[in-house]
Amino acid sequence: MSLIRIINSVLAAAVVALVVLTGCEEKNAPDELRLPALPSVGAQALDGSVVLSAEFKSSDDKSAVKDFGFYFGTDETLLKRLNVTETDGLGYSLTMNNLEYSTTYLYRVWVSNGRYEISSQLMSVETGEAPENPDPPVTPDPPVTPDPPVDPDPPVDPDPPVDGIIQFKDSAVKTICVTNWDLDGDGELSVDEAKKVTGVGDVFRKNKDIVTFDEFKYFTGIDELAETAFEECSNLVSIELPASITYIGRCAFDGCFNLERVVLPSTLRIIDGGGFCRCRSLILEELPGSIVKMEASVFAGCSKLRLTKLPSRLLVIGDQAFADCNELCLTELPSGLVSIGAAAFASCGALALQNLPDGIRKIGYAAFYDCSELRITDLPSQLDSIESDAFLRCGNIHLKKLPSNIKSIGESSFNGCSSMEISQIPDGVQKIGKSAFSGCTGIKSLVLPKELTKISSNAFANCHFKEITIRENVKLIESDAFANCDRLVTVRLLPETPPEMLDENLGIYLDTIYVPAASLEAYRTAPGWSRWKKRIQPIVSE
Repeated sequence: MSLIRIINSVLAAAVVALVVLTGCEEKNAPDELRLPALPSVGAQALDGSVVLSAEFKSSDDKSAVKDFGFYFGTDETLLKRLNVTETDGLGYSLTMNNLEYSTTYLYRVWVSNGRYEISSQLMSVETGEAPENPDPPVTPDPPVTPDPPVDPDPPVDPDPPVDGIIQFKDSAVKTICVTNWDLDGDGELSVDEAKKVTGVGDVFRKNKDIVTFDEFKYFTGIDELAETAFEECSNLVSIELPASITYIGRCAFDGCFNLERVVLPSTLRIIDGGGFCRCRSLILEELPGSIVKMEASVFAGCSKLRLTKLPSRLLVIGDQAFADCNELCLTELPSGLVSIGAAAFASCGALALQNLPDGIRKIGYAAFYDCSELRITDLPSQLDSIESDAFLRCGNIHLKKLPSNIKSIGESSFNGCSSMEISQIPDGVQKIGKSAFSGCTGIKSLVLPKELTKISSNAFANCHFKEITIRENVKLIESDAFANCDRLVTVRLLPETPPEMLDENLGIYLDTIYVPAASLEAYRTAPGWSRWKKRIQPIVSE
């Protein structure tokens, strides 16, 4: 199945395969490159002590790691790395004594499989208040942390012994960072050195060795992530972006097939085209509220994306932005949204929107193609254009009317929308494209717009309405405009001059055609209409 499937025909034949950004051959990460599973973690404070505890979810998780422990301290950049060597079943703990009273301490749990580590989100715990009459303090012997067991194959990336040195969990990432940005030549990268970096260029692009880069958060001198910066890093699993970043460049993470976790900063405003395109493993449930613009294909093909809402400040959703995001389950869009691009939500099978924001004036080509769970009951009042295939095969939309401002309805725009129940198309509509309402079996009767001059081929094919009114300005009815409308009984024609009719297909149960009395003979003798001359009757003025 292609990334985006767009069908534009009465019989649902494929017309266009939407643009898919090319990339390297997809490969799964080897087992030894997969991240170990994090245990659950907690902390309990008692006076001047804190007990840190963690528990693996299963024996398999426990056996998959070689080392484990906690980070602990008061400064996020200078946390001490503490190793634990003994467990109690699936759990383990560590008691920190002689701490400052009424002080907030930071902690996180870490595990390592021998090649790299993964750690939890940063958490905090506050020690208790000092007792009113404490006993004179006794300085105990410093706690002794046993040396970790000797591993015949020690980790490639040992813990740096100096505070302020970034502790990379992935040796491949460390090698690249030290090679490019180690200013003092000590073979390490400090937090200060990372802060001086203003861009990563393409040093990581198409690298198949890097797996985790959560330490990227220390590179706070970067405010714009360059285009294709991590493109096709197909084994990258986790990354945390610096809090300074406001812009993610074009295709920055395109083709990162195994990327599961990305931490986006609250300062982010724009994600450019293809930013996370084809990140098919990405499980992202929330976006920063600061985002105002998402360009074309930004999350196209992210089949595991689980967003339930979009940023409230979002103004523009680009072409194919969420195409083929099968698990996207939005129920509403931001109220300030003004533009929905072509195929923006194409083939989003779980999308359950009920309404669209009032500020939208145009719905792009195939914007909601094949969104079978879409349950829209009203369209924006300012909407003036519905482009081709916009709601093609959206069988659950329950529209009872269309906005009065609409001027154009594109080809196959409502094709297959079997739950629509409109009875009139607004008078201002000047164009109804081919197959626009084909298969709209929920329509029982219909009045066409006054400004309409042509009824396109298959425009109302396979509909179940019993009567239709064709207004004064229609000049041409193309072939199969009413093909298979086998329940059509009554047609009211208001044009004084019989419209040119390219076939004679008005269904098999047609009973009466009403025309202006002054034009009765003209209709009975006109090509295409003469077949029905015995059923053509004058409109009787009330």
